[in-house]
Amino acid sequence: DQELSQLRRLVTTPGFRAGVLVGQPGVGKTSLLQAGLMPQLEETGMLPVMIGSLGAIRETMRNEIFSAAGTPPRADEELVDYALRVAAGNQHGLLLILDDVDERLAVPDQLPGLATLMRDLLQRSQGTLRVLFVVSATGLPWLAELERRVDATLPAESQFLLQGMTLDEATETIEQGVLTAGVYFEPGLSQIIAMDLTRDG
Repeated sequence: DQELSQLRRLVTTPGFRAGVLVGQPGVGKTSLLQAGLMPQLEETGMLPVMIGSLGAIRETMRNEIFSAAGTPPRADEELVDYALRVAAGNQHGLLLILDDVDERLAVPDQLPGLATLMRDLLQRSQGTLRVLFVVSATGLPWLAELERRVDATLPAESQFLLQGMTLDEATETIEQGVLTAGVYFEPGLSQIIAMDLTRDG
């Protein structure tokens, strides 16, 4: 899949620190990440960690990193120190994926805490920790506000627009993820799921 290859090249490019995946609701952003990008990154030695909820962001991120890496935080270890230690312990670092970030930022009290955390992570990452923000096209203004608070602008080359996947492309993406995970699907189930994912895209 061309879009998957392009996105993988984006997040693995030397010097990449943060980027954004943009697409309309229902276009297949989360499916592309979970069934396509994340398994491929794991094969290369990069650890992808998806953060699906930004509520209680520090606790959520700590738990998701632990779940993905299997490396527990040390006693009294700050989240940023923990994330950077895990990133340094992986061959090609750590990619934090913040899914539907624009929906979370629309909640007024979410933005300041997330901005502070992202600023601390990105300023100290030294290339081992990377961040991918996932937003809808209509949510870009919220991302711009986050950039302002973090005092870091995402360059145009770090922004990826996901076009609508065809039914065959969505089915193939799901089946690749299933095969990688070693899970058994009934014949035709991948296509049924793909039909649901692409009905709006």
